[in-house]
Amino acid sequence: MQCEPGPLKTRGVLVADLFCGAGGSSSGARRALESLGFQMNLVAVNHWNIAIETHSRNHPEARHYCQDLNAVKPAVLVPEGKLDLLMASPTCTYHSRARGGKPINDQGRMDPWAIVHWCTELRVRRLLVENVPEFVDWGPLDLRTGRPIKRRRGEYFRAWTAALQGAGFKLDWRVLNAADFGDATTRERFSLMARSDAKRVHWPDPTHSRSGEADLLGHGRHKWRAAREIIDWSIEGKSIFNRNRPLSRKTIARIYAGAVKFRWPAPFLVILRNHMDAQSLDEPLPTLCPTDQVRGLKAHVALSRSRCTRCTPAACHMPWSSPSSCRARAAAVRVRLTSRCRG
Repeated sequence: MQCEPGPLKTRGVLVADLFCGAGGSSSGARRALESLGFQMNLVAVNHWNIAIETHSRNHPEARHYCQDLNAVKPAVLVPEGKLDLLMASPTCTYHSRARGGKPINDQGRMDPWAIVHWCTELRVRRLLVENVPEFVDWGPLDLRTGRPIKRRRGEYFRAWTAALQGAGFKLDWRVLNAADFGDATTRERFSLMARSDAKRVHWPDPTHSRSGEADLLGHGRHKWRAAREIIDWSIEGKSIFNRNRPLSRKTIARIYAGAVKFRWPAPFLVILRNHMDAQSLDEPLPTLCPTDQVRGLKAHVALSRSRCTRCTPAACHMPWSSPSSCRARAAAVRVRLTSRCRG
């Protein structure tokens, strides 16, 4: 969402970003406050030194603390005793469905209680929490299997929201799709907003939709942004034909299916997970997850690039080889995605 800066006011707004990461939430808050004419004074906390180092480079003006949020005293880090806005992104690893059947660490799922601690130790006016959509199912685990107990699904989440309400907050939560607000990705996240001044929580209206049609109230919306809009086409990739270990027949067959579906040599995406699903560049990107080789804001995709005049039918082993259509190669590229304002 684009935020136009307004006339700068003298009053500063004190904001804390817990589990701060690289600083996406901090950037969004700064843009939103600047659009309203306020100056943000930021406190950033994370237990991981690399996260603090990264956040420091993106927000050098902030007060940074490399501390365990489950042990730190909020009044020590915020001697002012109050916050205009508290933002938090608790660990989502042990809530996400992306873990599949892997065992779940119950202790790693207790980070949200640190938010309650901050809201009771400090006077917090507004609260913003984000996590994976499965966060609402947060509940106890079976000690034998390490998996959530289905009949007690959401028990911890309800206790957590009740604690926030007991601390004087009026809260509301939704699952928001980033594509509905102008990002070229269909990433969905749980978002909770709360206020301690007894006023109603206001949610932003979506600016985009899948079809671009007007909503039920007649408000016009833009069509979802396409992946091709955010790809840096100047980044050269590596050919899949020069690999030390050739691709398997099944992988080649999936690439071939995408080439047929999207009319080679038109470019298309092959997401290197979910069984190598192919996708049009005219759609937003799906949720991108870190892998063992790529972390943070980088993900691997395979992309058909262009015709190749160096390839001959005799040398080409792709399943669509023929004298008339052989002059084609596939290239693998890394697409770097930059986090945008979630304001």
